[in-house]
Amino acid sequence: MAPIKILSRAVVIGVGLWLAAPAESASACGGLPCKPDFFLPFEGNLPADTFGVRWWPGQREGVGGDVVHETIPSELTFRCTDAQQVTRDVPFTADVLDTARGRMGLITPNQGLVIGEHCEIAVSLGPCGTDDLGPDVTHAHLLERSTFTVTDAVDQPTALGTLAAEMASVQTTTLATSSGSCTVQVPVCGVAIKVELDPSIVPWSDSLLFTTYVDGERWAVSGSLNTADPTGGSFVGRGKDLVFIANDETEGAGLIVGGVHTIEMRANLVGTDTDVGLATEPFDVVLDCRAPKKHDDGCTVSGHSPRSLSTIMTLCFVIALLAVRRIRTTRAVLRRSRS
Repeated sequence: MAPIKILSRAVVIGVGLWLAAPAESASACGGLPCKPDFFLPFEGNLPADTFGVRWWPGQREGVGGDVVHETIPSELTFRCTDAQQVTRDVPFTADVLDTARGRMGLITPNQGLVIGEHCEIAVSLGPCGTDDLGPDVTHAHLLERSTFTVTDAVDQPTALGTLAAEMASVQTTTLATSSGSCTVQVPVCGVAIKVELDPSIVPWSDSLLFTTYVDGERWAVSGSLNTADPTGGSFVGRGKDLVFIANDETEGAGLIVGGVHTIEMRANLVGTDTDVGLATEPFDVVLDCRAPKKHDDGCTVSGHSPRSLSTIMTLCFVIALLAVRRIRTTRAVLRRSRS
């Protein structure tokens, strides 16, 4: 099947995204001269043999005389506390590079992390306007820090897992909007997907950068103009997504047409020596929110198929073939009985 073009908003940014104009309030999309620092993991667990924490440097005005100041490594703190509540400063190295996704760094501890310690990497500068973001300030990924518990060292994972999808349905979701407020509730015909993680990757789950691909193209939709989506995740969360058909209310976001689409989710594991990349097996879904059609032969085709559409059609063909043979056999018996 030829790839279907995916529409996307001009405001959509990729994995680990931040937004160019955070809002001054929850009711209007004004601008603050600030871009928060983001980390991955921003909370959770981190194996003791990690190579580091991913960091996207933020920007502020009026710091150190710079018109626009980008956070530098010396403005970060890295502290760990053990079970006896003894806190230590962890020396670290932070390398920042320009990438296709913007400025991106890796914070690497210069000393080994101790299993059971609770650690925090934080920005020592003033907060980047999070007090003005309304209820979204409770989202951990917006708090400009990484808090984690050091867990047992584990091998690098060998598989990401499998992709599960619900049946297509009309559902209301929150999308970014350029008119009035920063978000809008929109009804869409969509399929919710979620990764069921392989056991080998569960210890690393908080350090994964998830990306969804639909028909071989990257799927990226923004949930708000003033609040970044969860770092390393989609507009509906980490390790899950919502793939939907565009309509008059989605402002250009979504697929142009419904029907069968192939979805896969990929994940990069930050903090390893290879930033290993893994993917789920491709998974076919049917984006059709009309009522299921029940055929006279008893075969029903509805809105979701994990690479089984051909199997369903084959089953329908076999049922029809058996029905034809039954009719022919009945007719032959009747002819013999009459003769």
